[in-house]
Amino acid sequence: MLWGLGKTLQTISLLAYLHEYRGINGPHMVVAPKSTLGNWMNEIRRFCPVLRAVKFLGNPEERRHIRDDLLVAGKFDICVTSFEMAIKEKTALRRFSWRYIIIDEAHRIKNENSLLSKTMRIFSTNYRLLITGTPLQNNLHELWALLNFLLPEIFSSAETFDEWFQISGENDQQEVVQQLHKVLRPFLLRRLKSDVEKGLPPKKETILKVGMSQMQKQYYKALLQKDLEAVNAGGERKRLLNIAMQLRKCCNHPYLFQGAEPGPPYTTGDHLITNAGKMVLLDKLLPKLKERDSRVLIFSQMTRLLDILEDYLMYRGYLYCRIDGNTGGINGPHMVVAPKSTLGNWMNEIRRFCPVLRAVKFLGNPEERRHIRDDLLVAGKFDICVTSFEMAIKEKTALRRFSWRYIIIDEAHRIKNENSLLSKTMRIFSTNYRLLITGTPLQNNLHELWALLNFLLPEIFSSAETFDEWFQISGENDQQEVVQQLHKVLRPFLLRRLKSDVEKGLPPKKETILKVGMSQMQKQYYKALLQKDLEAVNAGGERKRLLNIAMQLRKCCNHPYLFQGAEPGPPYTTGDHLITNAGKMVLLDKLLPKLKERDSRVLIFSQMTRLLDILEDYLMYRGYLYCRIDGNTGGDERDASIEAYNKPGSEKFVFLLSTRAGGLGINLATADVVILYDSDWNPQVDLQAQDRLSNLYYS
Repeated sequence: MLWGLGKTLQTISLLAYLHEYRGINGPHMVVAPKSTLGNWMNEIRRFCPVLRAVKFLGNPEERRHIRDDLLVAGKFDICVTSFEMAIKEKTALRRFSWRYIIIDEAHRIKNENSLLSKTMRIFSTNYRLLITGTPLQNNLHELWALLNFLLPEIFSSAETFDEWFQISGENDQQEVVQQLHKVLRPFLLRRLKSDVEKGLPPKKETILKVGMSQMQKQYYKALLQKDLEAVNAGGERKRLLNIAMQLRKCCNHPYLFQGAEPGPPYTTGDHLITNAGKMVLLDKLLPKLKERDSRVLIFSQMTRLLDILEDYLMYRGYLYCRIDGNTGGINGPHMVVAPKSTLGNWMNEIRRFCPVLRAVKFLGNPEERRHIRDDLLVAGKFDICVTSFEMAIKEKTALRRFSWRYIIIDEAHRIKNENSLLSKTMRIFSTNYRLLITGTPLQNNLHELWALLNFLLPEIFSSAETFDEWFQISGENDQQEVVQQLHKVLRPFLLRRLKSDVEKGLPPKKETILKVGMSQMQKQYYKALLQKDLEAVNAGGERKRLLNIAMQLRKCCNHPYLFQGAEPGPPYTTGDHLITNAGKMVLLDKLLPKLKERDSRVLIFSQMTRLLDILEDYLMYRGYLYCRIDGNTGGDERDASIEAYNKPGSEKFVFLLSTRAGGLGINLATADVVILYDSDWNPQVDLQAQDRLSNLYYS
């Protein structure tokens, strides 16, 4: 069967037929190139999820886990593994009596004396199936090797097979081909493009010729002049091939040569496009293709050229994926380090959006952590370790055992000081890649930004002094230029998403400021507070004293019961006095029934924990079901409250939150109304809390 005509899917259809109509569940074994195993698993899950497939791959510890826990008779239907793993794990795979052994890219066993071919013959199986786009490559003996693997009783002798198709003269060639077709027909299912092309859209092929840029011409000329003698004299083949390869690099992009790209600092910009003729053409082509909703595959022979194309795509803001020879199916292990208060949200989101990834929360008392270290944080048993900043420092010895694929730091401005204990600890862990997540990459100064970039790419951003020199401002006129230069440097390393990028797809945000008067009781307290400190207010007293007066007045405006002795009692009882003695509470008491009537769900924020107590008393008095989170709420209780509020059909109407505690790692997307009972001195704190609590805009 030719490439791209559904060999994988037809094979899965066969196994599905055996399961559905013959009651044969397996076990079957698929042996394929390592790079295709992910596709095999995806196709099985997509087209026949009833078949339980296990991918047998990984390091020794991961394979031990698969052997002991997953490759158990009755627990799986299909084992998908690679050629290398079939050889390495032949003892484990010989335990089974397979129904079908399927070999993808089967020309890999065309040499019957190869280790792979010999290994595949030792497995016990009822049936064998070979999948290949090239059953006949070099000679008939290779074809015999494949047929001998399929049916060793019939195609037992290579010599006899050769005799069958011996050509004694040129006239016999056509007859031999016809004879070969007859022999193969019972054993070969062949599908050609011509069988299906009538149902496919027409293929349109266009060759676009493009000239070289000025920079390319200079490099091309220099390369020819350097080796002019070898070119003219027809030098040795190896040298000529090397010259041809250098010229080819020049035609693709001059930045493939060391030192050609301007820098440091190395920045993406128009020079990436204008210095290569092909890139100029690509830059004209892609916007037109995007406009007509096309989706594009770009191929290159050179991995380094793919790097340049990546820089270009990021510069133009195109979203992309990439596969090259270094790309594999990467399950981890990855480590997420985040504020303790957000760990529950991380775990919930992983379970919700990617349940196939096995996540472990590394947190708890010493005994709980010992259990996690010994039983859960074991190579092959987890994909993601989610832990806190404090735990990363405390458990660094345990976490250093692993070679991480990705280390991800949430609220990454926590490592903006490269000399802090957290920053130093995060640098000792071995990892392939690092990812920083933050809403504030640049807070106070450029040195803090350098600390983040140095953590990401210490080879490029090695010196803080050099970084400062790049962005030194000698005068006011240079400021704009420095900002532009900074944007260029950051662009390859920063994926930035703004509200403006997504707000068109969200329901409109409606914000209302409701002004309300004070109750009689509040007016009395307010007047008494001012008269008590009238001298300080009029004279503009010291800052600390004035701030204290402002805080007392603020408490009065929120609710007079925040003052000791203001609430009537003992006995302390809830009743209408809880509402009528505070203007804001009177308004809230009018608002909530209307919101309840229209099936809204409400988040109420306050800066004051004691005010949340009063709001709790009010909600209980009115019979509203609610949840609550403040700075004293433990991690497990916090997670349970969020889950209770968000679960489908939840009857919880109100969620009470302190603004500071509610500002991190909470997703309450099921709410549609936010009420700020009192505002923070810093308006950004209110905005941050609101934005983090919902994926939707709110009223």
